[in-house]
Amino acid sequence: MEVVSLSDSTFEHQTQAAAGQTTGHWCVLFTNSSLAEDPWQVAAEDAWHTLAEDADKSVIMAKVDVASSRAVAKRFGISSTPAVLLFRDRGMYSVSLAGMTSPDADKLAAAVTAFVEGGYEQQAAAAVPAEPGLLDVAKEAAKVVKVSPNIMFICGVICLSFGGVLFIAFMGVGIWYTLPPKPLPGSAAATDASAAAKKTDTPAETAAAAAAAAAGGAGAGAAGDAAAGGDDDGADEAEVVKPAARATRRRA
Repeated sequence: MEVVSLSDSTFEHQTQAAAGQTTGHWCVLFTNSSLAEDPWQVAAEDAWHTLAEDADKSVIMAKVDVASSRAVAKRFGISSTPAVLLFRDRGMYSVSLAGMTSPDADKLAAAVTAFVEGGYEQQAAAAVPAEPGLLDVAKEAAKVVKVSPNIMFICGVICLSFGGVLFIAFMGVGIWYTLPPKPLPGSAAATDASAAAKKTDTPAETAAAAAAAAAGGAGAGAAGDAAAGGDDDGADEAEVVKPAARATRRRA
């Protein structure tokens, strides 16, 4: 068996620490990767590998890096490393390393074995803290990421501006798609549209053309009547002149 690595996202799912501990008994070592050269941490990790290789153990050996799993560290109040917790019988037990005077992996492995096999019964089980909810996670994130009000204001303005540009762009594209397509000059569609426009006259244009035609006909009729009248007057004058000429000839 190998040492099981746990994190914020996998701790409760695998250990079921607060949900009945149905996956078995877990002995968890809390270390800090930023202190990897610390002799106590080196001794503890060596001891954990030794204990994990012992097939007779009924306890699952696991470890948590508090540098990358801050939520788990806060949940169980881990303030210094290495630290050891035993989860069994729906309770939580703290393995004390105070009796050790030097970082010795073998002595540490022996102390943990004695505690797991019965030493835990000498202390009262502590209640397992509940898994943090979404609100707790959000609060922790807000504490880690401290943003000044000015930066938040600038980010808000940028987001609003970007949203406004996107809205205007989408509106323009929508209006463009709703407009009817215009035929290209010289295309068959443009030629057909021009011919249809010439054939189709509006009522006003038709009335104006009829009025112009009527006016032209009336003018031509008046000119004809005037010419006919002039011919009749000339004939009458010729009839009057002829008798007068005859009378003059007789007197002569």
